[in-house]
Amino acid sequence: MRYRADIDGLRSIAVLAVVLFHLSLPGFEGGYVGVDVFFVISGFLITSLIIGQIETNTFSLRDFYSRRIRRLLPPLIATVFFTAVVSLLILNPIDMQSFGRSSASALLSISNFIFYLESGYWDSASELKPLLHTWSLGIEEQFYLFWPLTIVFFCSISKTFPLSISIFLVSVLSFIGCVIYTPVNQAAAFYLLPFRIFEFGLGALVPHLAVFIFTDKVSRNRVLSSIFCWIGLLLIFLSVANMANTTSFPGWVVLIPAIGSALVILSGCAPIAVTGLPKLLLENKYSAALGKLSYALYLTHWPIISLYRYKKQDSDLSTSEQMLLGLTIFITTLALHWLIEKRFYRRKYEGKDRTNSSLDFSFAIRTICVSLLLALILFSAWLTDGWSWRFSNNTLDPETVELEKQNRFEHIRISCRINFDTQNEKCDYSQPIQILVLGNSVEPDGFNFIKAATERRDDVALISFGNTNHCEEDFINSLQAQDSEFVPKEKCSSKLNALLSSEKLSSINIILYSSNNPFSANKNHIVILLEELKRRNPSIYVMTLGGYINTKRHCSHYIFELGDAKHCIDEKHVQIFSDNPERHRLYNDIMSLTNHFIDRIDLLCPGRKLENCAYQTTSGIPFMLDSFHQSRDFAEYSGRLYSENVSAIIDAIIKDRQD
Repeated sequence: MRYRADIDGLRSIAVLAVVLFHLSLPGFEGGYVGVDVFFVISGFLITSLIIGQIETNTFSLRDFYSRRIRRLLPPLIATVFFTAVVSLLILNPIDMQSFGRSSASALLSISNFIFYLESGYWDSASELKPLLHTWSLGIEEQFYLFWPLTIVFFCSISKTFPLSISIFLVSVLSFIGCVIYTPVNQAAAFYLLPFRIFEFGLGALVPHLAVFIFTDKVSRNRVLSSIFCWIGLLLIFLSVANMANTTSFPGWVVLIPAIGSALVILSGCAPIAVTGLPKLLLENKYSAALGKLSYALYLTHWPIISLYRYKKQDSDLSTSEQMLLGLTIFITTLALHWLIEKRFYRRKYEGKDRTNSSLDFSFAIRTICVSLLLALILFSAWLTDGWSWRFSNNTLDPETVELEKQNRFEHIRISCRINFDTQNEKCDYSQPIQILVLGNSVEPDGFNFIKAATERRDDVALISFGNTNHCEEDFINSLQAQDSEFVPKEKCSSKLNALLSSEKLSSINIILYSSNNPFSANKNHIVILLEELKRRNPSIYVMTLGGYINTKRHCSHYIFELGDAKHCIDEKHVQIFSDNPERHRLYNDIMSLTNHFIDRIDLLCPGRKLENCAYQTTSGIPFMLDSFHQSRDFAEYSGRLYSENVSAIIDAIIKDRQD
């Protein structure tokens, strides 16, 4: 392995893209693809290193893992430790509890699993997770764990099955899985190694491609090298500039930056190096220096940005704030690099590598012990209450927040489901009025609302649909027959088929459609579903429950920081106020299918003014604790306020039936 200045230059492009993306600079909306560039680089370097040592009979798993630990863990431990110290000073117990879990998992190289289980990368709370960026380190470390064993195995069978073919097949399987799974579970395809291994595989295949592409002809090598480098850089820059966070990522589009990275690395494999502007861009001393700082820069930048935003109470950054954060990041990067990274690790080409494998192994064991000890300490913040002893005036604690969130599902969890058998004891189809509650994750709120609104009646039975989340494409394809070969997910087809069965559909009198932002553009599947239901049962009466308030951060955050839920309706903390629903794209489509619109703004906000909105029940229960899901008590409170209207609708339906 010779030193490649162009790879350090490529590292500098990758890390700058990520940092500027996180600083929200215009033009870097797709800067997150810098992580994919790092994956390809790692695949190339690690595979080349392993194969080179296998060929010279110098490869040792113990030495390999010892060097990876020496390279990665000391800077990571330092980053987690200092981030924990700052977090201890500013995070409330609810967020400190989450930090305890993520910091311990980062030290254990499994943070990608934790963030996958917690939420998607683009959720509103992601920017407040100081160690969110360690998901990529988790993937890299898991790759380092199993890839050497894989390459050793592939080399052992290389006489009958070429190494390049083995790597290619593994990469193809991973890519197919990524493409198939992205629309099914985007978070899993984003965070989990099996769906990312093809990016490392692309880098691993570069040396094999170079053998076939480059020849002894100098002029041909120079031309090909330049072409590959230009195309590769263009693909990377286009990805950084154009892949906004709405892109279905990773999916097939991740190939664009990944192939671009592989082409840049491939261009540097030519016997005659690339010249001109690409060489100037990649191999100048500043790019090379920044590439050497890339690991420290990647580790330090996100905790600084995230904790600053947390303390500021606003995610938007001014130009001066971006510059100040950039300077702070640069200083901490230099400190981490020179005081920690350079202290414990030297690259082989620098001539100062520690060659005593016993010392390396001993150091690795001690480092792992330190990492486990710190992980155990921080894990206790999650197991307890986020170390709430730091605050004397707690108005909330993590246990209360979690309990209230679970209370939302108390009624719907034991309700009749549309796909239950008609003989199920939870279902009572003998009642004259059957109300189906239909919606997304806000369906439980609608259920709690209508249950409270009808609690005084003994002629009503409630049915829950089970929400439409992750079934949007299935419903559209199934109902419109757009693809005769399309096979919907079992859970989606089960609910849809049960709903469309003549027996159940004919018994339903009322459908309550409950969704956050019910008229937004992503509710097209609801339009199609309601059209089909009304076509099959024209007597169905559709009620649409209007939206209410979405906050920029979880309402529990404002309650803890500022004292009470009133701050959750402060204009500067509100993301969406549904006082003007007709501005949404699907308003006319859904209203044309709606018999009665329940305007919660009219119901709960006198004068339709945000500052007048109800933010808690009469007993002081906050209207919500996350960003938009209403608490059970508040949904019931709202339903009781509207009970006379609902009762009048039910009476009218019964009278119409009798007539």
